[in-house]
Amino acid sequence: MSLKRKLLTTLIITLTLTLFSCDFLIDLLIDEEDEECSEGYKPLFCDEFEPSYGTINVQVTLNDLNPFVPITLYSDDFEYNNIVLEETLNVNNKSYNMPNDYYSIKALYKAIVEGDTVTVYSVDGRRLESRSEDYCDGTCYSEGNIDLDAEFDESLFED
Repeated sequence: MSLKRKLLTTLIITLTLTLFSCDFLIDLLIDEEDEECSEGYKPLFCDEFEPSYGTINVQVTLNDLNPFVPITLYSDDFEYNNIVLEETLNVNNKSYNMPNDYYSIKALYKAIVEGDTVTVYSVDGRRLESRSEDYCDGTCYSEGNIDLDAEFDESLFED
């Protein structure tokens, strides 16, 4: 084999290897799936661990007949009587930091019906769970937040 032919063969092999190596490196550096990502990327302050607690916001109604409202917060449906806390509120709204679970609330009110004072209960329930948002490079979590509406609708008892 002549020297020219050896040099030409070596040059072709070198160019082929160089081009292949560049394509290979580019493929490693640029993930084709990233180009198709429509969710975007995680924000700088992303909580990658799912929180086990969240916030329960309780709303009650205070009025002349009910300046204080006794509430009972239950884990699960109130009918199972799994009491988490009992408290008498003198504010319309109060928040509690609780573990993720299903919660229900029962508030006790007094009402006047046909001249008689009667006891009325207001109940509500919801599941408290963390929220998640998926991104191309992972999932971010935030604490859950639910409203338990134990307000009293006085219009139901007007004469």
